[in-house]
Amino acid sequence: MEAAILLSQSPYLVVDCEGRDIGRSNGQLSLLAIGTARAEHVFLFDVLNIRDATEPSLSALLSLLSEASIPKIMWDGRCDYLEILLLYGVQMKEIWDLQVAEIASQALRGEGESKRMAELAHRGGYTWKVVSRESHLFQGIYMVNGLAGIARKFHLTNELAKNPEVVAMHKAGESERWMERPLSPQLLQYSANDIYLIATAFTFFEDNGWILPDLSAQSARYITPETSRERRDMQDKLGSNRFLPLGVLSDPASQEGPLYDCLQCGRSLDLTCYENTVFRMKPASKAHGVRKTPISKEKLGALPESKRKACCRLCTVCAMKSELVLDDSWVEL
Repeated sequence: MEAAILLSQSPYLVVDCEGRDIGRSNGQLSLLAIGTARAEHVFLFDVLNIRDATEPSLSALLSLLSEASIPKIMWDGRCDYLEILLLYGVQMKEIWDLQVAEIASQALRGEGESKRMAELAHRGGYTWKVVSRESHLFQGIYMVNGLAGIARKFHLTNELAKNPEVVAMHKAGESERWMERPLSPQLLQYSANDIYLIATAFTFFEDNGWILPDLSAQSARYITPETSRERRDMQDKLGSNRFLPLGVLSDPASQEGPLYDCLQCGRSLDLTCYENTVFRMKPASKAHGVRKTPISKEKLGALPESKRKACCRLCTVCAMKSELVLDDSWVEL
C-alpha cells in the first residue's frame, strides 16, 4: 500500500479518528486520519466497513500504529485508542498526547497555581469559595483543554479553524452523520484539518520546548487505562472527562508506599491521590502552593487508624457537580 510506505518513512505520525460517539457504548469508527510530519501528507482511510485487521489494505496501517519506534502525535487520544483497540485488537504504542503536553508545560509558561485554581473556579464551575475551602481535594487537579481553544489561545492558525457547523453538529449529538456514505466534502475537510491543527500544535510546542521527556510515559498513563466503552460512559456521567486524571503527570509507582484502586474510576493511584489521614498539609509559599509531607512506609504500617477514602479526589470533586452518588466510606490502610 503506497500510503503505508510513505507514512512509514516519516519520523512521526499525526493520528486522529472520527466516528459516531467514539469511545462510548454506541461508538463506531468511521474515518482513520493519519498525517506525516508537519502534515505534509494527509490520508483519510474509510474504515467503516473494514473490520478485519488482516485486510491487506488495512494491516500495514495497523502495524504502523503498533510500532513503538514511531511516535504518534494525538490530541486527547483516549477514545481513538479505545476504538482501534476494540475494533482491531491493536494497541497503539508510543503516543505523544498534546493535551497532556499542554498541561505539563504550563509551569514553563508561567501559569502557576492561581491560573489552575481560576480554571477550576470559572470553567469548572466550582466557584472560588468552593475551590479555596476544599483546596485539599483540588490539589493537583487540572482541567483539560480542547484543540480549538489552544489554537486560538496561541494564534496557531486562522485558516484551519474548526468548521463551526461541524462543531455545532457534535454539540447537538449528531455524530451519526459520520456514518453516512458518501461523506460530505465538509466532513472530509474537517477531518483533514484536525490533522493539520494537531501537526501545527506539535511544531509550536516543540519549538517552544514544551515537549518534555516524560510525555510518552504520561500519555500512556492517560490513555491506556481506557479499555471499555462502559468506563467512558461512566466518566461522561461523572463529568471527569473534563479533567486530567490524577497519577498522569507523575508516575504513581514512583511514590513511596503501595498503590490503591479507586472504587469509581479504577485507576491505581498512590495515597496522595485520595483524601486520607496519613498526609498532613502544610502551607508553603505562594509559588509552590501546598506541600505534602509524607509519613514513611515504616511509620505508615504502625498507624492502625490510618484511612483513605474509597474514591480518589478527582472522582470526589466531580461528584460535587454531577448527580452521581459515590461511595464516601473510609478504607483502612
